[in-house]
Amino acid sequence: MPRKVPAKKSQPTASKKKTSRVKASSKNRPAKPKRSAPASKSKSSGDSIDALVKKQLTALKQADTLFKDAVSIVEIYRKKHPELEQYIPSVASTQREINVRGASSEDSNSHYRFHIDVVDGDPKYGVAFDQEEPSYLDPSEWQKQFHVRLAKTIATIIAKRDSREITRMYFKHFPNAHRTIGCGHDDALDPNPSP
Repeated sequence: MPRKVPAKKSQPTASKKKTSRVKASSKNRPAKPKRSAPASKSKSSGDSIDALVKKQLTALKQADTLFKDAVSIVEIYRKKHPELEQYIPSVASTQREINVRGASSEDSNSHYRFHIDVVDGDPKYGVAFDQEEPSYLDPSEWQKQFHVRLAKTIATIIAKRDSREITRMYFKHFPNAHRTIGCGHDDALDPNPSP
């Protein structure tokens, strides 16, 4: 019986040789324990922590700056319109809170509360009407809402001032006109007064 000769294997190329040597030598050697992360990865982890710290500090600084800007705007307009003191009596800087009393006659007993809370290191920009739960907004929306509320309050102050001035001018020109107080409207200005 003729003997079968095994088929000749093809000669490995250079890359195959390296692979086969590595495989052969790794079979005989015990596995090496895995190394900890290289120093470059540890450094990048430290860099990512530093970046997170920087981001957190920036957010807290933005909250402080935004609140200080709101307080300074209130102070600027208090100088222009002293009546604003009736609507924004005080500012709680330590609590980062500004209360604005309702400007119209319907909501004169209500107030809007603009506050910035720091919860677990993150600033939260809240706006609440009376005792309702606050709505939390992003910083730019919080600032916009504050500016709108302040503008409405100032507009009401100016309108009331103008109304008083018009009434004063009316009575200056018509000194014999009858003045009524507290009835909800001025009969002297009504062409058809109620009996």
